[in-house]
This record gives sequence, C-alpha cells and structure tokens, in this order.
Amino acid sequence: MDAKGLKRRYDATRAASYLAEREPEARWRLEQEAVAECLSVLRPGQTILDAPVGTGRFLELYETLGLVATGVDSSDGMLAEARKSPRSLDDGVRLQRGDIFALSFPAGAFDAVVCMRFVNWLDILDVSRAVRELTRVSRTYLVLAVEVY
Repeated sequence: MDAKGLKRRYDATRAASYLAEREPEARWRLEQEAVAECLSVLRPGQTILDAPVGTGRFLELYETLGLVATGVDSSDGMLAEARKSPRSLDDGVRLQRGDIFALSFPAGAFDAVVCMRFVNWLDILDVSRAVRELTRVSRTYLVLAVEVY
C-alpha cells in the first residue's frame, strides 16, 4: 500500500475506533512494554518524536518518563483522536500534521524517534525513504517496529 492509501485508510471514522479495537490485544500490551523498556535509557527533559503518532497511544508513557514529545501524523482523523488524550495538550505535547518522508525538523532535532505499526504497510522503497528520514531527525535512538507476516 502506498502512503496516500494509508492516509485515506485512517480517516476520522477509522481513527475513532482504532484504540478500542487494539487495546485489548495482548500484542498491544507487549508493544507498550517493549517501547517503555527501549525508552528507559532516556532522561527527563530529553526530546522524542512519535511518527506517526496515530491516536497518541504512547503520550502517557512519554509524560511518565518526563520526555518532551512531538507527534506527527498525516491523518487528520488520527491527530484529532490524539488531541483527545488527556496527555496531549495539557503537558505541552506538540501534535502536528506532517509527512514521514519529509519531516519539517532539522537533522538531529530529537534524542529519540518512535515509529510503530507503520513501515510494515509500505513497499521496500518507501520503507527505505521513511527510515532514512526518521534517522535523519534522530540524534541517538530509533525505536522501529516492523511486523512480519
């Protein structure tokens, strides 16, 4: 699937049910734990980019760790859901529309970047483009989940 198809797939209707469908999954909880473990090396005040941020599933984790979070997504529906999170706006999280293939941040802008449940939807050329852009904006860490079928 191409990136435009993904954007259409996660419209407002789909975004509204996304969390409710996935939170009960054992795999979802395991991913939460794995990301928490990976990010435990960061110190409070360090910066993190979540791309695509989706519904903001990790915003509470970022707040718990004291991280300064920015979330980017190309889907207005997913961003609207992320903005409903009690952690999104109250804690200074920046949420913005953006293109994972052309992020609007300078090189090395973030201490870490998280990218979950995204690249497995792309063809290999777009995977390469996305990973190249994510590593460009990360100073140190990239937490990348690739689901293999």
